[in-house]
Amino acid sequence: MALQTQRSQTIWVRDNLKQVEKELKRKQKKHLPKATADALNNTAKKVVKALQVQTDKRLDRPRSTTVNAYAIGRANPKHLDATVFIKDIQAKFLKFVIDGGIDNKVVVPTPKANLDQYGNIKGKRRGFWNNKVYREIRTGTGVFDKKGNLLAVIKDSVNYTKKLLPFFKIGEGVVKNVLPKQLKLAINTQMAKK
Repeated sequence: MALQTQRSQTIWVRDNLKQVEKELKRKQKKHLPKATADALNNTAKKVVKALQVQTDKRLDRPRSTTVNAYAIGRANPKHLDATVFIKDIQAKFLKFVIDGGIDNKVVVPTPKANLDQYGNIKGKRRGFWNNKVYREIRTGTGVFDKKGNLLAVIKDSVNYTKKLLPFFKIGEGVVKNVLPKQLKLAINTQMAKK
């Protein structure tokens, strides 16, 4: 099983499958690849679920597209690797809460800004920028309305020193706890077949 981010870092979790395979009878060997693929895929689903729960818990009002940023590359009997990864669009911003680092040109709203339910500036992609006054302030470029209210600050960069979402730690913890049980269950299910 592998866990990946946009940076293509991969953590491999391996089990003693070769040793187990030697001890199995011929019928069991026949079903082992399918059982292993099923166990890997079921474990990957549980990793995704845990990441979704932790994303919702650890980030401030994440959108559903952020919570559902995770996908699975499925294993099959001939390719016994399941991969949990972050979709490309969400990976662009989630990398900072996972790895930390510096994000360039960030718009930070102030309490005077009109925010949506997720804490983002309403109309930021369209009408928000119209009829605004831009002025350099101590922390960046201030975006003011005509009344002089500071609505947002455009910062040249923001340094994310706190890693809010331990992606790999969450994934490794789930794999460690779930994969052995899933493998046993999948082998028993396959062995019940003729």
